[in-house]
Order: sequence, then C-alpha cells, then structure tokens
Amino acid sequence: MLQQVYKGWHYSDFRDADKFSEFYWLFSREAHADGSYQRRIDELAKPKGGAKQRGLFKGGYQPVDESFLLELADYRETLAKYFKKADISLDSAELTEFVQRTLDRLVFMRFLEDKQIETEVRVSNLGKSKNAWADFQIASRRLDNIYNGIVFKPLPKLDDASFEVDDDMFGDICERLDVLYEELNGCEATLVGFGSKAIATVRPSSSRGRERFSVAHEIGHWLIHRGKSFRCRADDLVQNYSANIRFEKEADEFASHLLMPTSIFRPAIKATNKPSLNDLQGIAEQFEVSMQAVSIRLATLDTLPIIVACYTKAGLKWSIRASHVPKRWWLRSQLDDDSFAYDVLHKGTPCNNLGKQPAETWFENDDADEYEVLEHSMPSTNGQVLVLLYLNDPEMFEVGFDQNLKYGRSNNARSR
Repeated sequence: MLQQVYKGWHYSDFRDADKFSEFYWLFSREAHADGSYQRRIDELAKPKGGAKQRGLFKGGYQPVDESFLLELADYRETLAKYFKKADISLDSAELTEFVQRTLDRLVFMRFLEDKQIETEVRVSNLGKSKNAWADFQIASRRLDNIYNGIVFKPLPKLDDASFEVDDDMFGDICERLDVLYEELNGCEATLVGFGSKAIATVRPSSSRGRERFSVAHEIGHWLIHRGKSFRCRADDLVQNYSANIRFEKEADEFASHLLMPTSIFRPAIKATNKPSLNDLQGIAEQFEVSMQAVSIRLATLDTLPIIVACYTKAGLKWSIRASHVPKRWWLRSQLDDDSFAYDVLHKGTPCNNLGKQPAETWFENDDADEYEVLEHSMPSTNGQVLVLLYLNDPEMFEVGFDQNLKYGRSNNARSR
C-alpha cells in the first residue's frame, strides 16, 4: 500500500479566515504565479539515502549543492583509472594523492583565472602548445615558482616528464572547465551540449558579477539538465526566478548556491546581525556578485524577515520575500511619496541606513497603519531603486488573513 500524507478541506472550513487563507495561498491564481505551490512541494520530506538523481526529475532528488561534488567524483574516478594505466605500480595511496593534487591544481588555476589574477596560465590554453597533460605540467612548474604552497609543489612521478597521461581524457576534463566569452545577440549566455561535452559561451560584461553569475548559471544547466541546449538571459535573476521555466529557476538556484555557498554566506550575513544594503554591498563585493544576486540570495536563505523589491518611476518592477514572511502583506504598486525610496528615486536624496517607516507606507493592507517596518533604499541600475524592508514587528506574523484585499489583483507579475 502506498504510504502518503494528504490534506483535505471541506467547504464549511472556508468560514474560518485562517483555514481559508491557508487554502487560498496554496491554490489561488496568485499562489501559482508566486510559486507557492512548488515551494510547498519542495517543503515535503525528500527521499534519503542513495539518491543520485540530479535536478527535480521523476524518480529521485538531489540537492543542488551535491551535484557539483558528484561531478568532481566523476573526475576523480576517470583520473584514477588513467593514472593507473600510465603507471601500474601506483598504489591506492599514491593514486589518491595524485588525483587530489591534479584536481586541486585545476580548480586553483580556474580560481586564478576567475579572479583575473593569472592571465598567462589558463586552463583553456592547455593542449595548445604541446598536449594538455604536458602543458599542465609546465603550467604547474611555473605557478610553483610564484605561489608558495603545497598545491603546485612537485610530486615524484606525477610531475615527471616520463609520466604520460591519455591526452584525450585530460583534455576533455579541461574543456569541461572552460568558458568562452564572445559577443552574443539577444541573450547573455548559451550552452550547446552533446554527449559528455558542452560549450558554454558568455557575453563579456563590464560587471564581473554578471559574468560570474552567467558562467555559474550555465554550469548549473550542464550539471542538472545535461543533454539540452539553452539561450539564457542568465544575468536577469528575477526574470528567471519568476519565470514558469523550471530549468531557468533551477540553473539560477544552482548559480546562487555555487557563488554564495550557504556554509560561507550564512556566517557572513550573521556577522552583520541585521544587514543594511550597505552591508550587502560589502558582501556582494566579497563574493564578487551583483547587489541583485546577493539580495535575492538573502531572501531565499530565509533567516531574516525581509522583503527585497525594485521600483522604477513607473512602479514596482519585482519583489521577493523570505518564505516565512506572510503573503498577506501586499506591497504597494507605486512608491509612496513618504518612503525613503521615493526620495532616492525622484529627488536623488541619499538614504544612508535602515530607518523606521509606518507599514502603511509600503503595504496596501487596511491594518498596515498599526505597524512599523525598517526601510533602506539605494539607487540601482537603469533608473531603478533597490529596497530592503524588515518586518520587525512580531505581531505582523501573527495577524490572520486580510479579507479586505481584492483577490483578483496581482502584486506584480515578477514577484515572489
């Protein structure tokens, strides 16, 4: 017999405002547009144990953070196999050390490229002068003279010229780590895959954070959606997060986790206690991502009672809130002229830090005048203003469904 957990509602339950609110914000048109239904599915218990399925496909589940580690495990197995072929005398301890040292070097080389620290040694150039493995050994010797560490320190056998590794295999691994930058029309990045190989092309940008997110986004497609090809506006997180295209959402979530891993990002946020946009700007610089990316990551981290929004002079462009922030709080579609954001956008008046505001300045709810929020706003790109709101009053989380809101209206097509 199938063991399932289910829940039902009787029409008489709808007389209770709390029960109706629960039902409405799960099955209504706004809830579907807002992604609430999918998030409820995601909250359900996941299979445990040996699950190896990548992405949200039928038959299994694997968290995004683990798929990258699984890919590295594939590299380890392949390298170990070919290293043993190159020298059958290698024991298990030597194989483990050789494989780990090789991966450490490749990852560190890509790190140096990504940070634009190293311009002469590039993984993409390995194999262009000799063969990929020979070029790798030469690059390792060069970097050992520059960086004082164990990563490039010569290892007997591994760094010997007589140690010859299958060039096709090693070249394939290097190609998988490569990203091409060239001008593209109509999109920020493309991924063309066939079999076990793919070419990711990213349009150059003056924003390093945008380039990095585009690269991470395409890596997400490759690891989660292998076998498909994509043309992406990978720089537009909000458009992808709010789109109905599951693949784009998953690639964005992967990119956010890859560039801002929870184990590192959470302590950075915690150290600021209640981060303002100024604090987030410092964190964005630390992780080399955009303000938009770090703000959305903070909301999806769901540790603080925040709403992040973006307004233009025409009105609300997008918003995203921490999952535990009640959806009953309905953002205004136009900036209130008493808000700090209005002064930033229309008058150029700086907003230097978090400041108290009546909740009615930001929310359309009739009872909003009973509460206060904290607001910090700063200019964004293209004549926009980025807004960070803290729902600091515990009572804002205890009030029930607002029956006075008009169910038919939509806060914003790009809200979450």
